[in-house]
Amino acid sequence: MKTQTPPIEIALSKKKIILALLGCIAFVACSVWFILNPERFISSIFRSEKIIFIVGIIGAIFFGFIGIITAKKLTDKSKGLIISDEGIYDNSSAVAVGLIEWKDITGVSKSQIMSTKFLIIKVSDPEKYIAKAKNKLAQNSLRMNLKSYGSPISIASTTLEINFEELEKLVTERFLDYRN
Repeated sequence: MKTQTPPIEIALSKKKIILALLGCIAFVACSVWFILNPERFISSIFRSEKIIFIVGIIGAIFFGFIGIITAKKLTDKSKGLIISDEGIYDNSSAVAVGLIEWKDITGVSKSQIMSTKFLIIKVSDPEKYIAKAKNKLAQNSLRMNLKSYGSPISIASTTLEINFEELEKLVTERFLDYRN
């Protein structure tokens, strides 16, 4: 009989979430400035006030939406990530799927977009986890992850009280322990 390993609980980092929220606010403010004064931003790249205005609207909507999601995460009292004998319980992002069972995980790899590193959690039945998404927007995001990375599930340390290298080590070790 296998002995129980105590779960590893990783909190959401309020400091990192506040910084992300401030970034969203700054981008919304710049976008509104584009909307209100498009003529001030005419350059060799953007020669049309109309294009600058449209970019401002898109930016305000996108970063406003991300800001709302980020603000909700700020009030979340749950742990960001729990690594247990059952699997990985992910609550680190707006598209987190909850419990990812070890029996479903087929591999763990890492990827990077610009300076953000994240773990790709490969699963045997991606549709099972896409169906767990909270809404259609989250499902679409998970489908995009599946097309881009071969798995709907990715976990970054950007909202967690842990750095990426520690996160990668913990998840990889527990995955290998489960496989053995």
